[in-house]
Amino acid sequence: VQTCALPISEIYVLNGLIAGVERLQAYVSYELKPVLGSLSDLRMWSSSGLGIKTAAALHVDTGMNRLGFVSAHFSHALDRLKACSGVANITLMTHFATADESLGIAQPLALFNHVTKDLDFPASLANSATILRFPEAHGDWVRAGIMLYGSSPTASQAAQARPLLPHPRRSRTSLRHTPLVRVATRVRRWRHRRFAGQVLRIQSRASR
Repeated sequence: VQTCALPISEIYVLNGLIAGVERLQAYVSYELKPVLGSLSDLRMWSSSGLGIKTAAALHVDTGMNRLGFVSAHFSHALDRLKACSGVANITLMTHFATADESLGIAQPLALFNHVTKDLDFPASLANSATILRFPEAHGDWVRAGIMLYGSSPTASQAAQARPLLPHPRRSRTSLRHTPLVRVATRVRRWRHRRFAGQVLRIQSRASR
């Protein structure tokens, strides 16, 4: 991803940390950035002894209910992350689990805004459904996923009705046994949005 698609990029690994010295060492070897969503993640990263200072993302749970810090624990988690010697800068992220449903994102977006009120950190909010349906919630980075394969993220509207281009069959086949990854491009200007692809199980940020 870094050398071919996004030569100037930061790759964020989703779904939390996996225990093990060798697995954590991969963050150093491949210049990966952690997405932290539990106290065990925070403890593991702060005590890893990797000898690096890197960017990290803090996952806020706004309704996904399996990853991220709930609102009651968010402030404590953020304080611990800010105090971590292995963290250079922080991005706040969430996943709108109902963005593709009739419920929409009004409630989870309001929760995220409330929890992060008065905080000056970049935010990564939008999955494919949010990108297409809720432009007001794009945040600083977007995380295009299923739309990059030419599929619609919503059951109510087919891909043909949206400005989506299907990938060649060869591309789908070549990625079949590849761990799912997310790549998000920094949104610098509202009128010049660019969406990168979901091709490994990582989130990447590219400067333009």
